[in-house]
Amino acid sequence: MSSKGKILFIVFILVGLLSVLFYLVQRIGVSALENNHSIERIERTLYHTNRLLIFTTDIETSGRGYILTNNKEVKKPGELAVEKIYKKLDTLHRIFANKPDQMKRLDTLEILIKEKVELGNQIFYLVDQGKGNDAKELVNTLKGHVLMEKIRKQVDLLITNQKTELENQRINRAQNEALLIRLAKVVFILIILVLISGGWALAHNFVKKEILQSRLEGIVNHIPASIFIVNNQFKVTLANQNLSNTLKRPTSLIEGKSIHELFPDIISEELEENFIKIKNGSEGMILEKEQNFDGEIRHYVTFLFKFENKTGATEEFGCLTVDVTTNKKSELERKKAVDIFKELYDKAPIGIHSINLDGQIVRSNKTGLQWLGIPDNENLNHIQFVDLLDRNSVPKFINALNQLFIKGSINNLHLDICKKDGSLLNATISGITEKNNEGNIELAHLTLIDNTRLELAFEELEKLNQELATQSSHVGNLQKELEAFFFTLSHDLRNPIRNITGYAQLLGNDLYSLDIENSNKNLKKIIEFSESIGGKLDDLLEFFRITNRKPSFQNCDLDEVVNNTLQNSLPEGILDTIKLKILPLPKIWADQEFITLMMENLVMGSIRSSSKKIFPYIEISAEENNQEVIISIKDNGSIFQQNKNDRMFGVFQNIKREDETHPINLELALACRIIEKHGGTISAGTDNNDWAVFSFTIPKQKPKPEYIELKQKTDTF
Repeated sequence: MSSKGKILFIVFILVGLLSVLFYLVQRIGVSALENNHSIERIERTLYHTNRLLIFTTDIETSGRGYILTNNKEVKKPGELAVEKIYKKLDTLHRIFANKPDQMKRLDTLEILIKEKVELGNQIFYLVDQGKGNDAKELVNTLKGHVLMEKIRKQVDLLITNQKTELENQRINRAQNEALLIRLAKVVFILIILVLISGGWALAHNFVKKEILQSRLEGIVNHIPASIFIVNNQFKVTLANQNLSNTLKRPTSLIEGKSIHELFPDIISEELEENFIKIKNGSEGMILEKEQNFDGEIRHYVTFLFKFENKTGATEEFGCLTVDVTTNKKSELERKKAVDIFKELYDKAPIGIHSINLDGQIVRSNKTGLQWLGIPDNENLNHIQFVDLLDRNSVPKFINALNQLFIKGSINNLHLDICKKDGSLLNATISGITEKNNEGNIELAHLTLIDNTRLELAFEELEKLNQELATQSSHVGNLQKELEAFFFTLSHDLRNPIRNITGYAQLLGNDLYSLDIENSNKNLKKIIEFSESIGGKLDDLLEFFRITNRKPSFQNCDLDEVVNNTLQNSLPEGILDTIKLKILPLPKIWADQEFITLMMENLVMGSIRSSSKKIFPYIEISAEENNQEVIISIKDNGSIFQQNKNDRMFGVFQNIKREDETHPINLELALACRIIEKHGGTISAGTDNNDWAVFSFTIPKQKPKPEYIELKQKTDTF
């Protein structure tokens, strides 16, 4: 046979093999499709069988719950389960119509389930008739327990047989899929061989290039790979459309060009080096590379081969390159997305538990395990979720679970869950269902919110809101005081400064006329007004110095404080003209220096006011209750100016008693700050006899540190 005949014979054989392989692929594909249908049918059967067992268990649970509670809401899940049981039995009868062995097992199971349903109806009837004790006796006969055990065994037989068949079908499907992959590889290789055979024929002039190109153009141009052939000078003699698209050039501008003109240096040099290796003896090469092509990193798998003439000399080289960038990117992105999702799933601020149709836990996140006191290296797989619940929460969960499988979701179900240490976790549970491609429910995903943590968060938020409100109130007060401060500077200090200016001018005139007597008078006035300004500023500085100091609490004796005040702080002989009555005073938690200073100011104010009366009188007394001590200082002096109670304790408010010119605002403001630092309150008013009364409260317990700190911050501001 001539060489031409051999080449044509090889091409004919390859085309025949391709036809046979395509037929095999079709037949195996049909078989794989049948496997998929069988697997889906068996999975549906397992689902319906498991649901039968769940609904039968619901009848048992509802019956017991109805006996204990006599609540018709507990009865409803059992009645609903009866309706669903008969629907599932009809479905299974249709599925097992052509399977005699399974049909026989199903008939036995149906008899047992009907007996169980009848027993449940008897229990419901007895409870409805007010015969709860009879219902309990019926339950205690254990007839229902025996029936449930028989039902479980029969269901296990059905499920075991179906699982065996399911496993066989899955093995067949895996074998068919593996065979399909192998056949696809062989088909691809045969296509390449057809191309190579055509190239060989072209290289040996057995067929014309135009004929070969026209015959293979449809195949070559539609292969998802870049294909080109180069001669010994590494110039392209043939290129397909995919290479043209990759290089963004028409094939007419590719053919005849050197690979060094078409590709970057690093690629062209590597191609030339490998072509030389093939020419010197290697049959071919498979390369996998990452290349920066037009500024983009791409992944390629390349097949290199050679064409020889009759003498065995290499005349041309072939290159087939597949771009796998998309596949690699997709895989990396998928893996990254899976890792991100897994981290979010485990670290979510809620517990997540996924359960199957039997109520078994199949997956839990780390948060859910931690809340239950379970280490990360343990899991709850194959544990019934209902087993984690407090017994009082079980009926509520079973009822909600039925609603979940019917409606597809539940919300805000409050349950108590038993933690590993035996304590209870009060949680709010919501859930959704997950369906397969057939629309059947496979899993239920439950989310848990720890109500204890939520309550603590709300309490903390409420506490912060209260602190913010308190701080805002103090900031508002301070703003008002700042406004009053600037008013005081512009009003109270303006007159002394004007007086100083006026007397300074008079002093200048007197000195000019050498009037020594008037000069001395004017100078004394200037000094007097200057000292007045200095005194006011000193009082303000002292006020801020004292109020910005943190209190130092100790057990303070008020009797001792008052006695020390009267003996050491008042002008000598002032008490001889005043009747002073001091009732027994208690001990309090307070800062001794602060309380002493406050008592001095308040007592001096009462002495100053009452001393103008014919019979001045001052009384200091105290009362106690469970929370605080109330101290009162009362005098028969002038009462306070009307309509000024809202500004009584402001720092820069010129509040005076009636018929008095001495402002008392700084004394009262200081007293107010001291009492606030002790967590108490202060007020001023009159009694039934129209006597002036100051009252302040001191808590019996030491104020909390955070309250003191808050007061310190706002006062400093």
